[in-house]
Amino acid sequence: EEPAPPTDSHIDTSGADVDLTVPFRIAKQRIVAFERRYLIALFDAHDGNVSAAARAAGLDRMSVYKAMARLGLGAKKEE
Repeated sequence: EEPAPPTDSHIDTSGADVDLTVPFRIAKQRIVAFERRYLIALFDAHDGNVSAAARAAGLDRMSVYKAMARLGLGAKKEE
């Protein structure tokens, strides 16, 4: 059975996890690195199946394909 998609209740809006000691550019690079690791782990967990990965992440396939293109990930699993 597929896990339930995340809800807004999973979002921390307190700002407690924001590191204001680093420049925005560095913080943004950390976000991009996280997105890349997340998608790679997601594809690994779903044997490279974009549709299954998108469902598990609560995203539509086009959003996943756009993220893959932006992050330089191919349609197959990456190392």
